Amino acid sequence: MVESNKFDYKELLKNLVELKASLPVVDSIPFTQTMLEFVKIFDFMGSGLQMAFKGFLSFYVLIFNFFIRYYKQSCYYQEQL
Repeated sequence: MVESNKFDYKELLKNLVELKASLPVVDSIPFTQTMLEFVKIFDFMGSGLQMAFKGFLSFYVLIFNFFIRYYKQSCYYQEQL
């Protein structure tokens, strides 16, 4: 059934072509194989995206907390409201 756990773009393209050829009635086998390839690539990309956004979110929380702590009660901020 599943020979490899690695993403294969050739397999994805083959299944997409088969899926397009079967329209308007969707063939279930190319559809499920296409979804499996998408799951494989998102699984592969997930760890990299997690590392990238973890740093970004940490930075955002730091800046937001700094803003709330020091500038929320300042006169300049109150005038702008």
